[in-house]
Amino acid sequence: MPNSTIKLQNMRMKDLIEKELMNWIMDGRLDKGQRLREDELAEIFGVSRIPVREALHVLELKGLVEVTPYIGATVRQLSSSEVKQVYLMRCLLEPLAAEHAAELITKKELNNLKRIQEELECLCCVEHNPENRRMVYDKNRDFHMAIYNASKMDILVNLINNLWDNIAFLRIRSAYSPDYPEMMKREHRDYIHLLSVHDGKTLSKVLRENLEQHAKFFQVI
Repeated sequence: MPNSTIKLQNMRMKDLIEKELMNWIMDGRLDKGQRLREDELAEIFGVSRIPVREALHVLELKGLVEVTPYIGATVRQLSSSEVKQVYLMRCLLEPLAAEHAAELITKKELNNLKRIQEELECLCCVEHNPENRRMVYDKNRDFHMAIYNASKMDILVNLINNLWDNIAFLRIRSAYSPDYPEMMKREHRDYIHLLSVHDGKTLSKVLRENLEQHAKFFQVI
């Protein structure tokens, strides 16, 4: 089990523990199927078992942890069928959010999206290592959520966020082939252009095609 370096911030302890455990799962410090014992985690974090139990419950709802009666919590291992379902849902929901975003996006939101893209392209120029892959993933996620948030459809965006959580560890560990950054750069520049001209129909179509292509990388579609 990793050591924790979290410090009390303007967040509840449950939220801090949830964030730390999610980081460990996504960057591979916790393996798929690994047991998560409440007492051990409580000792690591220096807290009672209550905030640990609450954090595990949230991660269970996000699909990252599986809790089995009389056994306890383990890091969830998605089957190929489950990963396929995640991508099928993403292919439906993300193009829908993007289409509405293209209609409603403001100049301020578009400028913010361009800023995120500039930061992402700078990260892609750095030699890849586990830490850098996580930073690229986080910035890529910021980019996409900036698009979807512009749709002003909070329930839809929350669903999309949860789907990203479900396969985050898979994306971070596997998705960054040597040509991935250049491909991502081209895709994002296309999205920015289509948003700037408010062409939601084309954006929806292009985004769905790209998602289907990414899904093939995992051999799930």
